[in-house]
Amino acid sequence: MFQRLYQCRVLGGLLLTMLFSGGAWSAKPASQAPDLLCRCAKPYQAVGVNYFDGVYRRIRHPEDTSYIKGLDLLKKYNVPFARISMSGHWPAEFKLYTENPKLYFKIIDEFLAAAEARNIGIVASVFWNYAAIPDLMGEPMTAWGRADSKTSKLAKKMTDELVERYKGRSVIWAWEFGNELMLRADLPNAERLRPQLNPGKGTPVSRSEKDDLSSNEILDAYGRFASSVRSKEPLSLLSSGNSLPRPFAYNNTKSRSWKLDTKNEFCSVLNRDNPKGFDFLSIHIYADTKGYFSSLQAGGYSDVLKEAAACSAQSKRPLFIGEFGVGSKDYASPVAEQAAFQAMLRDVVDSGAALSAVWVFDFPFHRGNYNIYQGEREYQLQSIADMNRTLISAEASRCSERIKLCTAPAGAKP
Repeated sequence: MFQRLYQCRVLGGLLLTMLFSGGAWSAKPASQAPDLLCRCAKPYQAVGVNYFDGVYRRIRHPEDTSYIKGLDLLKKYNVPFARISMSGHWPAEFKLYTENPKLYFKIIDEFLAAAEARNIGIVASVFWNYAAIPDLMGEPMTAWGRADSKTSKLAKKMTDELVERYKGRSVIWAWEFGNELMLRADLPNAERLRPQLNPGKGTPVSRSEKDDLSSNEILDAYGRFASSVRSKEPLSLLSSGNSLPRPFAYNNTKSRSWKLDTKNEFCSVLNRDNPKGFDFLSIHIYADTKGYFSSLQAGGYSDVLKEAAACSAQSKRPLFIGEFGVGSKDYASPVAEQAAFQAMLRDVVDSGAALSAVWVFDFPFHRGNYNIYQGEREYQLQSIADMNRTLISAEASRCSERIKLCTAPAGAKP
């Protein structure tokens, strides 16, 4: 007879402590939320990449399958996962889903099959550009805050269809709402940061105050997204896709002021912006991040990262660094850039982040600065490979089970 103790998330965010004893399972509520990922009962931490353009290039040009070469390169370096955009960026591109869903799903099917064949997991960011659906539906951005809007109804339809089609697939590591939406919330100067206009791509010719989002409207949209995913696949991991909160996000909401937040306020907003139903505290952080707290409290990105990690530990919620990186244009030489990247990679891993993804792989738009590809900052892929070897045990890397949010004894076997 033997006993094994596990904690795994189930529907509604409830955790069950599962006790196996001589062939019988019992369950009881867990006293606290889990704080790590595991795979085949092994603690799991991994560094991946953003492959933003992997699916998007083919949405724009359905004949473009050049992502195959990109996935082959990721396989060469044993990159474990990639964060991707799952939809068109502009309203005119989003029409592929609404007007030709057969082709849209063919594109997604083939990309996921190619990633799966190379043992590359996918974090699927569904609504990367939050403006695409409201613009397509002829509604303002605040339509995200109304359950009865055309925007919310189309978003639910798409979420339901995607999750139903791919549920149970180990290639899907997590579903994500979108990209950095909370950076648009509660801004005193919101009129200067409204979504970009491009009428030729389907946007309106002008914006108004109805395009200025509040944090409450965004949280309403997040809640509906989480409910849609959970209704189809209760155990799927969920991410908001948020960046770091702005240095004054708490006070933006409280008083529409630019007063810097304290460290406690920063943690409060980080938890607010990744609400119940989402598994991670999601942040994006870059080497040039600064301006948080006060000059006496914190300096550069590493200080902000330490606070995010402390908040993660306090909240018992794993950290997902959905983007991190250094830009070539910020350094005087390739040697200086490489040194900066190595330091940031160590800091990211030392933060304890469950998952982290460097920006950005095979994205020609960022060529000469952030792009990583053959011969172009390819050293970063080697650095990721080296780091993952120290993080992922041989047993975990061979395991075909999808990652889970759980706690388990370090030596436990499934």
